Amino acid sequence: MIAMNDLMIDPTTSTPKVEFKSNGELNMEGRSLPEDTARFYDPIIKWAKGFHAKQIVFNIKLEYLNTSSSKQLLTILKTISDNPSNTDVTINWYYEEGDLDSLETGEHFASIVKAPFKFIEFAETESF
Repeated sequence: MIAMNDLMIDPTTSTPKVEFKSNGELNMEGRSLPEDTARFYDPIIKWAKGFHAKQIVFNIKLEYLNTSSSKQLLTILKTISDNPSNTDVTINWYYEEGDLDSLETGEHFASIVKAPFKFIEFAETESF
């Protein structure tokens, strides 16, 4: 099996910070409304398709994501959770205190993806 490299993408005003580590710690934080959604997410999806780990913790803390970003994120979540090599996957969905739209988005993803979700409310000033 080929060792995976970590995937690190710095945030911009319209794209989230992505830290996908080969040890199974996956983090995505910020805002997701890229002008070209496919261009931003294609390398992440490609990485996810080649990634295998027994234990994965995916921390998602997105203050905003547009519709096309939601579709791409769902593809990433399904790719990771549907892979039979990934036997222990946990999704931590962080949502800002009182942000029911974000909570509902996470609950919608949880109803589709074959991995347990934990919903974690946080105060506006907290970060990973």
